Amino acid sequence: SRVDIRLSGSTCTVVLLREGKMYTANVGNSRCLLGITQNEKLWGKVMTRDHKLKEKDEAARILKCGGVIDYAFTRKVYSNGGLRIWLNNETIPGLDITRSFGDIIATNLGVIQDPEVNEIPIKKHYKFLVIASSGVWDLLTNEDVIKIVFKNYEKGDAKSAANLVIDE
Repeated sequence: SRVDIRLSGSTCTVVLLREGKMYTANVGNSRCLLGITQNEKLWGKVMTRDHKLKEKDEAARILKCGGVIDYAFTRKVYSNGGLRIWLNNETIPGLDITRSFGDIIATNLGVIQDPEVNEIPIKKHYKFLVIASSGVWDLLTNEDVIKIVFKNYEKGDAKSAANLVIDE
C-alpha cells in the first residue's frame, strides 16, 4: 500500500565523518548528540538544532506563509501538547515540527525539507554519537542519554547502549 504523504512525514538526521571533520545534517526534531570526555568529565554536546516552533526564525517562517500557530487543546484535537501548526479554521495538519520530509499540506504553511548542515573538526576527546528521533528525546534528557550510553561505551558495547536507551 502507498503512504499518503499529504499528512504523513518524517524527520531525519545524518552524520558524515570524513577527513578529520564531522558533518551533520538534520530536518525536524531528530537529534545528534556527541559524547565528550575531557579532564575526567563526561558531557554531551548537541550537534543539531530541533526544528520546533520555539525557534523564533522557524515560527516566523510559518507565520509568514500563512500557517497558524496554536495549542492543540484550544482546537479540541488533543487534550494536551504544545504548540502546533494549523491551517486557518482547520484541525490539520497539527505538526509540532517546522521541517520534515513529506507532510505535503504543511509545505504550503512554511514547513520545509531543507536540512541544516554543520561542520566541525573531530577532536580526540569526542567519544561517541547518539542519533535518535523524538521518541527518545521526548522522554530522556541529553544528560540521561549520555550517562546510559557511556556505561556501555566503556565496555565497547554499542548494541547494549542502544537497547538501554530504548528500554528507558
